[in-house]
Amino acid sequence: MHEYSLSFISLANDCEIGMFLKTRNLKFKTTYLCPNIHLFIFPFPVKKHAFLLSLLLSLLHTLDAQKPITLEDIWQKGTFNAKGVPGFNFQNDGIHFTRLNDSAIEQFDLRNGEKSGIVLEASTLTSDASGWKGTFDGYSFSGDESKLLLTCNSQAIYRRSSQADCYVFDTKTKQLRQLHSGEGQQRDATFSPDGSKVAYVAANDLYYLDLTNGKTTR
Repeated sequence: MHEYSLSFISLANDCEIGMFLKTRNLKFKTTYLCPNIHLFIFPFPVKKHAFLLSLLLSLLHTLDAQKPITLEDIWQKGTFNAKGVPGFNFQNDGIHFTRLNDSAIEQFDLRNGEKSGIVLEASTLTSDASGWKGTFDGYSFSGDESKLLLTCNSQAIYRRSSQADCYVFDTKTKQLRQLHSGEGQQRDATFSPDGSKVAYVAANDLYYLDLTNGKTTR
C-alpha cells in the first residue's frame, strides 16, 4: 500500500488553493484533467490529514462565496453547471487512473500526476469489425481490466439513459469485435463479473454475448 494517496480534485480556484498550500509549506503536485478541474496529490495518507481536506473544502466554499452571482452566470455562461472529467476511471492497482482524450484512453500515475501510458489509441487501431470508424465517445473496463467496452455514436434517451453502437476490445489480443450484429443501437451494456460475457438491451430485447465463443443469446 502506498502512503501518499490523498488526492483532491478542484473544480475551480486551483491557483488560490495552490497558494494556500504553499503558505503552509505543504508539498503537493497537481495535474490538469480538463478545464477547471485539477487533481492535487499529497505525499501523506488520507486518515492522518483528514482535517486538511476539510480546510481545503472550506477554502473553496469561501472563495466561491466572495463572487457575486448573476443571472448571466446561471443561464448564459453555465458557470454553475456540473463539470466532470471525460472518461475518468481509477484502476485496480490503486496508483493509476485513466481518462478519455478525444478517442484515446490515457493512463496517469496518481503519485505524481504524470502520464504513464496509453491504454488504447483508436486512430491507430485497425479492425474489420462492422461499422467501426476509428472513434468512440465512452468506455468501461471489465472487472479484471483485460477488456474494454467502447461506445460510439451515443444518443441520450430521456434524462439518464442512452444508446450507442458498442464494441469490445481485448487489451491482451488487441482484437476488436462488434457487440451486436442486429439492427439498432444497444443500451445498458455491462460486463459479467468475470468479464467473459456482456449483457445488453437491443430493440427492447435482452441479449448476452459470450466472449469466449462469440455466441449471442437472446
